[in-house]
Amino acid sequence: MIRVDEAKKLIAGNNLDLGKETLPLDKAANKFLANNITSPIQHPLFHQTAVDGYCFNFKSLDNNCLDLKLVAEIKAGDKGDIQLSPGECSRIFTGAPICDGADTIVMQEDVTIHGDKIRITKSDIQIGANLRKAGEQIKEGELALAKGTMLNPAAIGFLASLGINKVRVFSSPKVHIIITGNEFTTKKKDLLHGKIYESNGKMLKAGLNKIGVETDYKNCSDSFEQLSNSIKHHENLVDILLITGGVSVGDYDFTRSALEANNFDIIFHKVCQKPGKPLLFAKKGDKFAFGLPGNPRAVLICFYYYILPFIRNAMGDSNADLLSIKTSLAHDYKRKDDGKVHFLAGNMCGRKAEVLFGQGSHMLKSLAESNILIKLSENEIQLKDGAPVNAYLIP
Repeated sequence: MIRVDEAKKLIAGNNLDLGKETLPLDKAANKFLANNITSPIQHPLFHQTAVDGYCFNFKSLDNNCLDLKLVAEIKAGDKGDIQLSPGECSRIFTGAPICDGADTIVMQEDVTIHGDKIRITKSDIQIGANLRKAGEQIKEGELALAKGTMLNPAAIGFLASLGINKVRVFSSPKVHIIITGNEFTTKKKDLLHGKIYESNGKMLKAGLNKIGVETDYKNCSDSFEQLSNSIKHHENLVDILLITGGVSVGDYDFTRSALEANNFDIIFHKVCQKPGKPLLFAKKGDKFAFGLPGNPRAVLICFYYYILPFIRNAMGDSNADLLSIKTSLAHDYKRKDDGKVHFLAGNMCGRKAEVLFGQGSHMLKSLAESNILIKLSENEIQLKDGAPVNAYLIP
């Protein structure tokens, strides 16, 4: 059995090379950029207004003159090729280019209209008010987004605003999930005494889909032969195998032996932590396998802490690990002194962390309601209200 930090290092020391691909921008959500992107244009492209109002030259207000002659109107999409003279203004709408000679916009709420003239009622207007300057967000040739940036909705929208329609990204891994166990069913009519609903497959699939990884899962009975055959069938079709159950020391725990029978090298098996002690990590050439516990909460914690960063790193994420935070407990907490690292479902309450009820390895409700994962070291046994703790934001 190895320590948690050693398990993290062993996983991080194995690289999964997924290659790169060019995708249309609208097909690249949740991917990570494989190269730096420089802007082909300045943005905004031209001086424009940020509000509906009236544009004019600020010098027209010299000598406290607040009356301007209204001579034109510019809508979003118009060229705005109008020359204003001193004392003149143009009606203008949000996003429209300001006309030549203008450098300031007054909001429509701050004027009164008198025939073909307006009177500014705001006394403290400043030069350049409500003006978006050309290139104020980014100039042509500047770095738009760096390699390793995740293409979230904002990133995709930003690149689209620069006229970029294709991007070079890291490919996503192919993952298959094998659920072992004779006790599982997905149908109510089969929910006989001794059977339970299967949840690990849907849960892991949801976690992978959230980062743009497509996957599928299949149930496999507690049989060495069936599990070995399933591994043999899928190992050449995917980059990563996730196997839940069968990694402990029971008579029907065949994950390790089935992987070894298919020539996988076991990098480690069993980690000094709770939950998730039976975690297994194996490799065969450029293929990887994770053997996970069967209990759902243990599965998800191992997925968050070990597997998700491994996959995100392979996908080019420059910040693959869970975001760690320093916080303090909102109450006293005592745990078993078992020499293990404990992972606890928790919630941030203001600036403090609350340990939620229901920390059993089979209990998902507390994780479903949590926003942080609290990590207690082997020596953090009895903690007082306000004691500092390490935690991770749940993705």
